[in-house]
Amino acid sequence: MKSEQAKIIKSLLVSATLALLHSPAGAEEAPRVSEGDAGSGNIIPGETCGLRIDKNVYKLMRDGGTKLIAAHRSHSSHRSHRSSRAGCYSRTSRPSKTRTAAPQALYSQDAQMPRKLGERALGQGMRGADVDELVAYLVRFYYLHEEDASQASGESEYNSKVVDAVRHFQRDAGYVADGKFTAAMADRLKQWDAARTTIVLGFRPLAVSAKMSGFDVDTLVELLIAAGCAPDGAKLTKQEGHYVFTDDILTALKVFQATHGLRPTGDLDEATVKKLNGFRK
Repeated sequence: MKSEQAKIIKSLLVSATLALLHSPAGAEEAPRVSEGDAGSGNIIPGETCGLRIDKNVYKLMRDGGTKLIAAHRSHSSHRSHRSSRAGCYSRTSRPSKTRTAAPQALYSQDAQMPRKLGERALGQGMRGADVDELVAYLVRFYYLHEEDASQASGESEYNSKVVDAVRHFQRDAGYVADGKFTAAMADRLKQWDAARTTIVLGFRPLAVSAKMSGFDVDTLVELLIAAGCAPDGAKLTKQEGHYVFTDDILTALKVFQATHGLRPTGDLDEATVKKLNGFRK
């Protein structure tokens, strides 16, 4: 009986010795992380991620010997459920590189989105859908020529011509004429009455057939009278408080041009306007 127990003890010692001899010398150690790495949100201090564990299985024979019957290589995937909850990831499964857009990137995209007139203040050098809209209103109400708003990439620029046009509107509307278009001015401009625009003489061509009236026609009549080429007062008519450009005014304009050595075309060209302005009081 004692001999039988001695054999069992001997076989156990042999099994332990063989297990040590068969264990891989280069077995991977569980990676550890420092407290500083914990801030990443992917792993936490003290957790083992991706640990490979080698196990050898032996059978104890009747004669006291041992036999290797299986070699099992285990991965920490057996603990994947626990590890995933702890924030670990395996070596072959890295966190996705996809990142949510940073706040600055979202702001930049928002800054590039089309804006409506009145959503922001506008000034020289700016571009955008709201500047395009501003230019359209300034053209409609005789403050700006469409071609004077230079365009780049299909967008109007808030250039010096637009600044002058905005100043003109501001004077007519009772604002400080600083050339800066504030958001508060948007509704006022959109509801503007063109009859209130102090249209500069020569800003637009005048045609009798269109029955045009406005401050520029008033100025023309006043300067023709001052130059001694007054139209027939009995034939002057008004519309919304302004003189209407009629055949009689056109004839008086041609007389003025012929009298001052200009071609009597009846057009308000640069030379004619300059000569007329010489009679301003």
